[in-house]
Formats: sequence, C-alpha cells, structure tokens
Amino acid sequence: MYRRIILISGLLSCCFAALGEPLSFAETPQSPAREQLLGGDFVDPSGSALAFIATRSYTCSGVLVGTRHVLTAAHCVSNEISPPLSEFVIVVGGREYSVSRGWYNGGFNWRLAALPANTRYDIALLELSLPVLDIAPIPVMFDLPVKPGWNGAVLGFGTNELSLFQAFQGLGAAKAGEIVVSQVLNGIFSSHYLSSGVVICAGDSGGPVVSVVGRQPMVIGINSSSNSFDDYGVCEIGGGSSNYV
Repeated sequence: MYRRIILISGLLSCCFAALGEPLSFAETPQSPAREQLLGGDFVDPSGSALAFIATRSYTCSGVLVGTRHVLTAAHCVSNEISPPLSEFVIVVGGREYSVSRGWYNGGFNWRLAALPANTRYDIALLELSLPVLDIAPIPVMFDLPVKPGWNGAVLGFGTNELSLFQAFQGLGAAKAGEIVVSQVLNGIFSSHYLSSGVVICAGDSGGPVVSVVGRQPMVIGINSSSNSFDDYGVCEIGGGSSNYV
C-alpha cells in the first residue's frame, strides 16, 4: 500500500470569512467507525503540536505551525457541509481555541477532491483567536525538495481498532504511522508504510507528515485523501492509498 502527499510551498491563497458562535469541544460529534488511523502507534498529543479540529458535523486533524496558525487540509474547511469558521473548535495541547480567520488554496474545488490534479491544492491555514504559548510549533519545510527514500511519520486523530463501534475517544485517540517516500510528482508525493496493517482514514485528514531534517522535525506534507474504503464506507486494513499535499 502507498499514499500520496501534497507538497506545501506556495499553495495557500483565497481568504474566507468567519461568522457565528464557536462550538464547545464538549458538543463535538461522535466519530464514525471509518474515521481512524488503523495500526501504527498511539501517541500522547498533550504536549505536541498535533491539532484536533472539530465541527458539529465532522472532525479533522491539523498541526500547529506558528503560535496562532494551524495547517490542515482545504477539504476540512471547504466542503458540501462545512460550517462557518466561527463554529470550528481547535484543540492543541488539551486546550480549546476558536478560529478568527483562515485561508485555503484558490485552486481547490471540493467537488473534484478525489482527482490528483485537485488534490495538490488541498491545503488550508487557520488563524487562532489566541496564541498557543505552551506548545512549540513545528516549522514547515519549504526550501528543500522532498525526495524518494525520505522517512517520516503521519499523525492524526480518530477512533481506532480498540474502539471501532464506541463513541469518539477524544484526545486519547491520536495515532502515528511511519512512512517512506517512494515517488514525488506534480506537488504530491507517494509513500509506503514501514509496517504492515497501517492505513489512514477520513478522521486523519489534515494531519501532518513530519520528517527530521538535519536535527529539526519539520512538516513536509499534509494528509489529503484516501481510497482505503470498501463499498460500504469502511476503512480497509492493508488496502488503498492516501494522498498528501
């Protein structure tokens, strides 16, 4: 199994406005069983830059890349059921933040989200209403090309194989899976998992791919989409691929 990752540099444009009242984290929806990172390792997100993104209808993942900025996928903020930004809740380090404004790439069209030509634009930046002062952001790599053979880890939130039919497990559900880059083409890179039985699903959309460059962890991509679902919308272990910006 492989997946494709969308490269980050130069992909943010097109502003959108924030309206309405913010959502409380306690009101977030239950995550359906198909929204999961199966396999991989559980991680503790309490002191990390990994971000949980919630609306009343769905959840996504993201990563803190500045004291007030979270990087995620455009389809997490622009889709057929996306609410105004004021209804988003971002959780970083166990604390809730509202969103003041955001941007996504103007080339992205959610109606064409599954097409590779559109996937490369599936990236967004959210500005928090308050700075995150107790968590170190992870910088975005933009001045070096991603190359085949690079190792990294993809991270995200969602239910998991221990709680497939239970209510959303919240911040304890963060997981990580190791990858190696196999191909880079047109702003997207493909990768293979370093361990079997790992697969990315819908709840991990917007989650970061992190690689150590020199001695510095860097965000090198964002999880965009996956075709790892069967005909019933359930994630298949060991099947399909994921795409990264």
